[in-house]
Amino acid sequence: MSTSQVKEYLKEMRDKVKSLIKQEKWQDAHKLCIQILNNDPDNIAFIRLKNRIEKKVQKINVKAIKNDMALLKPLYREKKYEELLENLKELEPYIQFYPPLKKFIIKVQQKYSENVHNKQKHYYEDQVKHIKELIEKKQFQKAIRDAQKLRILKVKEDELKKLIDDLRTKWIDHELAKNKELLSSDKYEDILLKLHKIAKIDHSNAKLKRLIEQFKKKNAKHNIESRKEFLHEGFAKLKQLMKKKKYVTAQKVAREIIDIKPKSRKAHHYLKKAQRKSSKSSEKMIYKQMADSRKKLKSADKVVKI
Repeated sequence: MSTSQVKEYLKEMRDKVKSLIKQEKWQDAHKLCIQILNNDPDNIAFIRLKNRIEKKVQKINVKAIKNDMALLKPLYREKKYEELLENLKELEPYIQFYPPLKKFIIKVQQKYSENVHNKQKHYYEDQVKHIKELIEKKQFQKAIRDAQKLRILKVKEDELKKLIDDLRTKWIDHELAKNKELLSSDKYEDILLKLHKIAKIDHSNAKLKRLIEQFKKKNAKHNIESRKEFLHEGFAKLKQLMKKKKYVTAQKVAREIIDIKPKSRKAHHYLKKAQRKSSKSSEKMIYKQMADSRKKLKSADKVVKI
């Protein structure tokens, strides 16, 4: 294109942009300015037109934002912050055109956070009251479950932790009181089973740990005493059985003692002796039966025939 043709073309484009501005077709006018400036970045006429369009659009946007904000003010007065934030999301892209919009959004977000926190606080207080009622009813498991749910609120966390710890302690004390009769008995294995079951409430409970250790020692001592008593009675019985020549039963008792005390030389001695005596007794019985059979045969030979 010649210089005159370029000038004519640019004049035609300027007129077109001005026409679009008159028609308030801001987007089309701006787009055309950008198109020309891409090929001729230093074109003052089109730079001015572009700036003029942008200023005008900014004024229009600011006016629209002000109108929208005015319409949203009642929601702010009614403290409907969540609904207000949803509406403000649509205006966020225009923050650059109107700084007060940014300040307003921040203010609403703060109010919303405060409102949520206050609601959570009231909910927390209501739930704590409910939990204390459950404690009065001895419904400890449900009380702890409800208290654990409150942790997600992140409200009064130290207080809540103490409440849960106290709950576990009260539940454990309640279970121990329920099993007072068992704990007063000498059924140490049953007691330990019950204490380990209660320990599932709180494995770190110091009182429960002490009780478990205490009954472990009692159980160990009881087992040793029972073992000694069993061995003493077992050897006495074994001695009597050997005197009565009840060797099969004596072997059974000797084996029971060996099960309790595998290295007992005395029990092994009695077992071997009973086995040996039992074997000899069986042999004597067989010889006797054979002798009786021979006598019967001889008697049959002496029978007189008529």
